[in-house]
Amino acid sequence: MVIWYSVLFGVSIFFISAAFIPEFILEKRFMIRNVHRSDHALKDMLLLIGTVGAFFYDVILSKLNIFQKNQYELMNLLEKNGYPSVWSKSILGTQWLLVILLFGLGLYLFQPILMMISFVLSMSVKQHLKRKWKKQQSLMGKHVLSLAELTAIGVSAGLSPIEALQKAIDGRDNHLFEEVQLAIHKIRMGSSADRAFMECSKRIEIQEMHAFLDQLIQAIETGAGGFSESVVELVKYLRELRQARIEEIAGQTEAKLLLPLMLIFGSILSFLLGPLTLTFTDVF
Repeated sequence: MVIWYSVLFGVSIFFISAAFIPEFILEKRFMIRNVHRSDHALKDMLLLIGTVGAFFYDVILSKLNIFQKNQYELMNLLEKNGYPSVWSKSILGTQWLLVILLFGLGLYLFQPILMMISFVLSMSVKQHLKRKWKKQQSLMGKHVLSLAELTAIGVSAGLSPIEALQKAIDGRDNHLFEEVQLAIHKIRMGSSADRAFMECSKRIEIQEMHAFLDQLIQAIETGAGGFSESVVELVKYLRELRQARIEEIAGQTEAKLLLPLMLIFGSILSFLLGPLTLTFTDVF
């Protein structure tokens, strides 16, 4: 009987946590902070944890194809978010080592809440990095239209497409402009514009940026004549595309709000009906 009550209590806590936990708590929880040189103890502890996690991955997890795929995906997410991709083994190994320990401890102590925590932990790191990347994409997307317009103005003033693009990003601080600056640097070092800008577009993964860079590549290869006019039409199309996307997201918001309500309703049922069910079982 105590086990059943523990299960109901654990389910209730899980529902409440899932319904109310704010995203900024996860941001602080899993954010990798820079460690100052003066804090040697914390630095050594993080290195030790990372070493243990990497060892666990190399010895056990790397033998399974599913974890090799997860490690590759985690490498890409870390790189996109500005973290060193070499951390992937340490993070994945530490994460799943904790998951296994928590799940085993939950089984041994008959505590479902520990099993639920291990289940959440198994998905939390990757989901956190995906949310962070989507936020960064949203911030970058806000600058694409202004970047296209400023580049078109520079070309109209007589600058080459590359020079106009360089002027458009000078003094601006955003991951988008860092990626564009890297592409320009590769072009100046001898790489083709097609390859450099397509690699940039692939890393950023923004539809509007892909369309703009495609127009820019054509202007570089065939001449800048008509580039400004084509960018004006492109910006108009991109504005319409963004408006349609905003309306689509607004239409999905109502459906997304149903999930927290269902979780809250589930927690209320667990708290109210759980003890009643146990009492009814004892009576009959």
